[in-house]
Amino acid sequence: MHADAGRRMALTDPGGREMVIACGAALFSTRIAVRHPGFRPVVDVLPELADQDFLARVGFGAHAATTGDEDLLVRAMPQRHTHRGPLGPEPVARPGRRARSSRCSTCRRRSR
Repeated sequence: MHADAGRRMALTDPGGREMVIACGAALFSTRIAVRHPGFRPVVDVLPELADQDFLARVGFGAHAATTGDEDLLVRAMPQRHTHRGPLGPEPVARPGRRARSSRCSTCRRRSR
């Protein structure tokens, strides 16, 4: 997996941090795609230190049955997308915030 510096948003991501985070999400999807036919992904992170755009090498490892959670992630992949448009000034409605918060096991509620 290579970062494509030509696609980096120079004004909003001058250091390329967001681009690398996006590549991490793509790496996660790649690992799930390797799991789908029943293989364990073999990931070599930053395989060539001289090439900072070469972020990871992914291969197929030993065969292993997939889990139910992995099957759910595979089925969800076609629905995932990136929103690149502007966000409106409207606050997120309370029911939406509550639903997102209840799904996040690591979130802590702020005391008011």
